[in-house]
Amino acid sequence: MSLLASFAAFDVETTGVDPERDRVIQLGAVRLEGGRVAARWSRLVDPGVPVPLAVQRLTGITPSRLAGQPSLEEVLPEFLDFAGNLPLVAHNAPFDTGFLAAGLRGIGRVLAGPVYDTLELARLALPAHGSYRLQALAEGLGLAPSAERYHDALADAEAAALLFHRLLEHLRTLDREALALAIRFLRPAGDRSTGSPSGGNPGGDHGAEPPLVRLLSRILAGPVSPDAPRRGGGGEPGVAPRPPARNRQPAPDFDPETMADWLAGPGFPSL
Repeated sequence: MSLLASFAAFDVETTGVDPERDRVIQLGAVRLEGGRVAARWSRLVDPGVPVPLAVQRLTGITPSRLAGQPSLEEVLPEFLDFAGNLPLVAHNAPFDTGFLAAGLRGIGRVLAGPVYDTLELARLALPAHGSYRLQALAEGLGLAPSAERYHDALADAEAAALLFHRLLEHLRTLDREALALAIRFLRPAGDRSTGSPSGGNPGGDHGAEPPLVRLLSRILAGPVSPDAPRRGGGGEPGVAPRPPARNRQPAPDFDPETMADWLAGPGFPSL
């Protein structure tokens, strides 16, 4: 069973990219349970501002479709009820949460669960992937959302849900050393304990850690996937075979420009 057996993925379509000036025109969400879509929810939103022609062409959402629709403040309670207390998932999550923030403040509500970003997760799990756009990732991994188009909030929410589930499965198969290093790299400065896979509690209480760090710590502390690499083709699971030391560079010390190259090097599987 997946590390997070149930979660809710969501997406917004907007009139632009600036949450201070632009507005939401569609909010969609999907609940995933045990790797399968359990429920879908979507609402059009009257933004109260003109919708640029480029956005209409991209999303297929025209002013006539938005006429008479509820405001974001009216739609948000439905969305919060749909998501409940489940963990939340979005692709490029700061963009989506940024657009919801003003509406949430207006109704005195907050997002109940932690928010996981599939963009951030994909960059970690797939360091050699050519593009991290949601559509490119979903198509590259053979995921098939039920909707026929992207830039639709419901279709994108479903793609993000399926992508998150696949990435979690993949992370459980990674070399434990790679996971420990990723945790060190992602922790805020001053709290970069090694998170060694042997001994101790790598997923212990580290204060206000980013959701991704807490997630990786849980994976590292949990059982090793049967699909994890084994040293020499058998033996200890979760440790990838290592090339001779002369053929492999030592792990970088938190250099973001070389971290991805190191994780993508020999011994670390990719999807």
